[in-house]
Amino acid sequence: MYLPVGVCVDDANLDLFKDYVNPAFQAERLLLVSNQMGANKVAVYAMGHLKPGKTVQDIAAGRANATLGMALATTAPSTAPAIVPGMPEPEPPRFVRPRPTSGPATNPAPAPAGP
Repeated sequence: MYLPVGVCVDDANLDLFKDYVNPAFQAERLLLVSNQMGANKVAVYAMGHLKPGKTVQDIAAGRANATLGMALATTAPSTAPAIVPGMPEPEPPRFVRPRPTSGPATNPAPAPAGP
């Protein structure tokens, strides 16, 4: 979603989107989202469950590529570490400022003595 501006939940018009739903999935409700930014100004999500006897593997092959953040998703989840080849590992911080153990917020000064 890119700056969503409107959301609509619909369970009456499932037949309009049946051609876009995987045959192993039983859509029960649609979630329509309008976006202010991005290439797709309207996104449609189906909520529901797998049909009896079906598994996640049955719908994995039909998974569409989707833009997630700044990267393009693949059809299979990656188990590789998130390190770019040839890029050095980040160095640990050289200086860490110690947290104060006392001060006005944790150890207020005593009130002055009266006259």
